[in-house]
Amino acid sequence: MSDQKQNLTNAEMRQVEKLPSNIKRRVLTRFVFGGATGSLNYEKMMALAYCYSVLPAMKFLYRQNPDGLQKALQTQLAFFNTNGIMAPFVIGADLAIEESQGVNSLPTVTGIKTSLMGPLAGIGDTLLLSTPGAIFGGIAASMAVKGNPVGVILWLVVMVAIKCLVIPLYKRDIIRALNLSRHCETS
Repeated sequence: MSDQKQNLTNAEMRQVEKLPSNIKRRVLTRFVFGGATGSLNYEKMMALAYCYSVLPAMKFLYRQNPDGLQKALQTQLAFFNTNGIMAPFVIGADLAIEESQGVNSLPTVTGIKTSLMGPLAGIGDTLLLSTPGAIFGGIAASMAVKGNPVGVILWLVVMVAIKCLVIPLYKRDIIRALNLSRHCETS
């Protein structure tokens, strides 16, 4: 009986539907503007923000499989910590895998999240936060000492621009990841 139930679940998961673009946009918006550090805690770091961000996609992908949704959300609540600007790349890979394989992909999703969060944190912290922050922060401080407030405004504009310029990359790479996962599935 349990084999029949397992086969039914696998058959249901094979009926893969593409995530609509409005759900992908909602996931990205939730993470960029509401999630990244909004729920940081010492036990699981960014896991709650990650789960909150992907919740619309999980509800869509598992809408006919409540047990699968529960398992997927438990997987999403596992420890996660990386650079907030780089995390949507992990989210894109996660959604691509879950979209193509459903509940059977959960161990793979855990592996992807675990293996990408460290390297992406190093890249994001160094190239997107520390280096530009130090350079433009130094310029801003130099200008502020001379009584010019434009330096502080310049620093804020640059730091916000870096985050905003990365958003199109998220969208492009999420789409590529989703297309790649479909290509791999058909091969």
